Amino acid sequence: MASFEFLAIILTGLGLTVSILYYTTILKNANKTREANLFNSIYQILLSDKLFDLTWELWRKWEYTDYDDFMQKYGPETNDDAYKRFHNYFSHLEGIGIYLKRGLIRPELIDDFMSADIVTHWEKFEHYILEHRKRMNYPQYYEHFEYMYKRVKSIRDSQHPELAH
Repeated sequence: MASFEFLAIILTGLGLTVSILYYTTILKNANKTREANLFNSIYQILLSDKLFDLTWELWRKWEYTDYDDFMQKYGPETNDDAYKRFHNYFSHLEGIGIYLKRGLIRPELIDDFMSADIVTHWEKFEHYILEHRKRMNYPQYYEHFEYMYKRVKSIRDSQHPELAH
């Protein structure tokens, strides 16, 4: 009789272990699917003609020497349309940074897809952003984009030390 009870306890324990492993696998797959869906939505937006053209414009055409020069050329008082386009793109990057900081997307995935854009745009506009934080007393201004830049740049620099600076 005791061996039957012992066998029942063993089988119950094995069943519980198998159930835990099964649900753990299901959750991992669900997280991978969620991340893939999130990534795909980001990818589709970035490939849209409007955002692609805006990325290219900011990278290749916008030039400024300091905060005041930026505001004179692209600020809301002198060039409202340019200012809106800038914030449209950088708000999108800020959103991706939030996904990253909240653990909804892995930094390696972002690095694989868009490290060049992230590093290029942060480094080009870093002086404007940091000065804007000071002048407007707005320390959180594009903070998640900066967080993403630091995470992605560290990955890029470790994979490509020749690019590190």
